[in-house]
Amino acid sequence: MNSKHAIILTGFLGAGKTTFLNHYLKTQAPTRYAIIENEFGEQGIDGEVLTCTTDSLVTMNNGCLCCTLNSNLYDILSELDQSREAFDALIIEATGVADPAGIAQPFLTHPAIRKAFALQHVVCLVDALHLESQLADTEETQRQIAFSNILLLNKTDLVSQEKTEALKALLQKINPWALVLEGNHHRYPVLPQGSFMDNVSTNTAAHHHHHKDLSTLSFSYTQAFKLDTLRFVLQQFLMFQAKSVYRTKGIIQATDGQHYLVQSVGQQLSITPLAAPTHSGSRMVFIGKNLQPKGYDRMLQGCLAKT
Repeated sequence: MNSKHAIILTGFLGAGKTTFLNHYLKTQAPTRYAIIENEFGEQGIDGEVLTCTTDSLVTMNNGCLCCTLNSNLYDILSELDQSREAFDALIIEATGVADPAGIAQPFLTHPAIRKAFALQHVVCLVDALHLESQLADTEETQRQIAFSNILLLNKTDLVSQEKTEALKALLQKINPWALVLEGNHHRYPVLPQGSFMDNVSTNTAAHHHHHKDLSTLSFSYTQAFKLDTLRFVLQQFLMFQAKSVYRTKGIIQATDGQHYLVQSVGQQLSITPLAAPTHSGSRMVFIGKNLQPKGYDRMLQGCLAKT
């Protein structure tokens, strides 16, 4: 059974998710999409309801299936899997105040869901007009930017090119693993192929970035990690610190000579081998609220093999 690609579309209220979604669906024809929309979505996708296929799935006149995320996501995904012949791929449009980590969790941690659906992207629409104020005032914006692997700076036609470049640089500092794109309702970029679990190449220099109370801590090491020790320490760390840490991601070299991709989804930790690392050594990034570099560095140093 081939897994269906899935995309999660997130972004704060008014960022332009529905406008982008309608554009994206038109450019992807004849691909048939199943679409899950939050019940608090600002506006539905284009197309009138034609027929009900089940109690919760409806068929739109653009060939898409649509349902509302007003019950258990696991149940909805299981139901969609039973109707998998009716669609080619899945899109979830999250409400503007949703934490995408919670929506992504089934795709990354549930064996049956992982087999049925391959999470391709978490795309965050970012409002170029209001990014800085939303970062300062809303934790939801911070979490959405921290967790996504594609950041689409939207409404760039309403700000100067100089402002656009400054905002793109800010986004890259906040989430150095993400691919930062720009666009507006006149011209949106093409989303790349790939997987949410892929590594996006960035510079490997260690840095610490702070914006208001939002922190991005990046650490690089040349020594190999003791994998079992790192796994235990990070699991304990996430158990007690998950509320303040929005995202953990890294590529580490272990004492067995293998490189591993390390990611967190809430309190869930994922460590998977990498076939072709992009660089030697290790790099870990933490994004969250009021993070202190010394404590994190000390924690990671304790997991390194002694030379």
